Amino acid sequence: MFNRREKIIKKDGAQPTELEEHVAKQLHALANKEKKKDLSIIFINSAQLVDYEDAAGSAKQYLLIRIPHRSLGAFKKAGALVQDLLEGQYEDKPVIIVANRTIISPSAKRHPTQMRPRSRCLTAVHKEILNDVCFPSNITGK
Repeated sequence: MFNRREKIIKKDGAQPTELEEHVAKQLHALANKEKKKDLSIIFINSAQLVDYEDAAGSAKQYLLIRIPHRSLGAFKKAGALVQDLLEGQYEDKPVIIVANRTIISPSAKRHPTQMRPRSRCLTAVHKEILNDVCFPSNITGK
C-alpha cells in the first residue's frame, strides 16, 4: 500500500484528495526509477484541476500543482522529467507546477529594526510565480 505521507505535505492534518494521492503516487514511482536524489525531496502541498477558457472560447482544464518552496531547487533540476510524466498521465490537460510563496504586508507588525525581505514583497512574489509558470523556459523581456 502507498504511504501518502511520503510525498504529500498538508497543513493542520487535512486529508489529501484523490487527485493529490494519484499525483503523489506518480512522483513516488518516478523517484524509485530515475534521479532518485532530486526526486526524493520533491513534495506536493496540493493538486487541483482549474477551469479556464481558451482563445477559441471553449472550456478547458489544467492541472495546478503546488509544491513547498524548499522543494523548488530539486524541482528545477528534475522538473522537465516530472512535467513530462504528469502530462503523459493527463493527456489533454497541461500541467503547471508552482511553488508556495508568502507575501508579507508592508504594514505587518514586526520589530522596528527589522525590514521585510525583498523576496516577500508583492512584486517579487508575482515575478517568481510567473517564472514558475513558464518553467523550463526563461522570460527574457516584460
